[in-house]
Amino acid sequence: MRTWFGILADEQTAGRGRSDHRWHSAAGEGLYVSIVLRPPLPMERMALLPLAAGLAAADAVEIVSGLRVDLRWPNDLLIGPRKAGGILIEASTQAGGTAFAVVGIGINVHQKAFDPNLETPATSLEMESGREVSRQKLLVTLLKSLEREAHALDAAASAESIPSRVEKVSTWARGRQVQAHGPQACTGVTRDLIKMDFFAYKLRRES
Repeated sequence: MRTWFGILADEQTAGRGRSDHRWHSAAGEGLYVSIVLRPPLPMERMALLPLAAGLAAADAVEIVSGLRVDLRWPNDLLIGPRKAGGILIEASTQAGGTAFAVVGIGINVHQKAFDPNLETPATSLEMESGREVSRQKLLVTLLKSLEREAHALDAAASAESIPSRVEKVSTWARGRQVQAHGPQACTGVTRDLIKMDFFAYKLRRES
C-alpha cells in the first residue's frame, strides 16, 4: 500500500468525527493529520483499515507517552474511560477496489481542560501522563506505525490477524454494551470482533 501524501493542521475550525460529531481541536494543542492512501486492495480488506489505523495510533501513543490506549471500534482512542483521540476514514471506490482512502486522526496532546458536557469525557496525553509530550515526535511515530500497518494490509495472512490484534488491546470487543447509530439505531453486547468481521466479508463475497 503506497502513502500518497499527508496534511497536518495546527488547528481545526470545523473538525468533525463520525456521524458529523464536532471534534474539539484548538490551536497548538493536539495532533490533527490526514493521510491520503492509494491502496491496491480488494474492498473486503479495506474494511480492516479503521482497525489498522487504530492499532497504529495506539502504538504511537504508547511509544511516545507510555500510555496504553483502549480501542473502541470503529474510531475512538480511549485512556481509561476518557477519549484521547479519534479516527475518521473516508474512501472513494472504483470497480473492483478502492481509488483512495483518507485516514484522519486527531489526538489530544497538550489540552488541560475540556467541555464537561461532551458525550464521552475527554482527556489528553499530558493530562494522563503528567509530563510534556512532543507533537512532532508523536507525528513521526504515528506515520511510521501507520506505514507498518498499511503494509500488513497488503498480505492476506497478515491482514486477517488484524482483528485478533485489536481484541488484545480493546476491552470493547467482547462483553460491552454498545449502541449503533444510524437509520436503524440499536443496542447490543459485543461478542466477537473476529467472527463478526469475517462473517460480514463472507456475506459480501457471496452476494
